[in-house]
Amino acid sequence: MNFTQKSERIREKNKSNLVIGLDTDLQKVPVYFLNYKNPALEFNKAVINCTKDICAGYKLNIAFYEYLEEAGIEAMRESLKSIPDELLKICDAKRGDIDNTAEKYAEVYFDKYNFDSVTISPYMGTDCIKPFIKRKDKHVFVLALTSNNSYADFEMLKAGERFLYEHVTETILSAGSEDNTGFVFGANHLQEIKNFSKRIRESHFLYPVLVRREMIRKH
Repeated sequence: MNFTQKSERIREKNKSNLVIGLDTDLQKVPVYFLNYKNPALEFNKAVINCTKDICAGYKLNIAFYEYLEEAGIEAMRESLKSIPDELLKICDAKRGDIDNTAEKYAEVYFDKYNFDSVTISPYMGTDCIKPFIKRKDKHVFVLALTSNNSYADFEMLKAGERFLYEHVTETILSAGSEDNTGFVFGANHLQEIKNFSKRIRESHFLYPVLVRREMIRKH
């Protein structure tokens, strides 16, 4: 089963497109979890247990696990085991390197940890995604138009009549297919998302949205 088939099945079952970010920062988790030997793991397991029937999957940002060293790798590995196989598992690593290095990243995230998709930074061109998309059952999300403060430094540079991010998406699709290649758009770029999705209908899109605690209210 490829990424598209898996995503369609879980969306139909859970009636959701929501992917929950497990970007677990120990300075922000409830103090209760700090009593455990591996707080990040126990917090993730609690989140997964409470949400696995209302979401399409989970996105783990690698930086938060690498920072915790051995305990972080354990937390990532065991968290992945806690996610039901039917749900999407996305590795937020934003990797992008020459082909032989990219192959090693693909072997780690796809073959060892069994993520379904990984985020890629496309600055080095199509070489950096080919080792990932040659695995036909796997998928990549390529950074297109991000929501950080300095996104326009490069992504909105004009190259001819179009912006750089538009050239990037077109070139990336020429190296893969809409079935195994998707794009990351900051959710604040509503008009750009609307325009792009009209042209590229079959690709998957990842729209990161930050939900702060002060935005959450009990009902």
